[in-house]
Amino acid sequence: MMKRREFMSMLGCAAAVWPLAAQAQRGKLARIGALVLTSADAQSLGQELREGLRELGYAEGQNYVL
Repeated sequence: MMKRREFMSMLGCAAAVWPLAAQAQRGKLARIGALVLTSADAQSLGQELREGLRELGYAEGQNYVL
């Protein structure tokens, strides 16, 4: 079973490659979605994902929509 930190680090790698493909579509915001089992998981995942993307220089509402 994959641990949360491993999953988040995998998402971070994907997020680092993602802007290269998205540069051609300057006017659109990327949409990020996730399937979670409980609301506690959703809050934790959302917070960690936003934090990781912020560390990579992305701003919610400017580069992506969660």
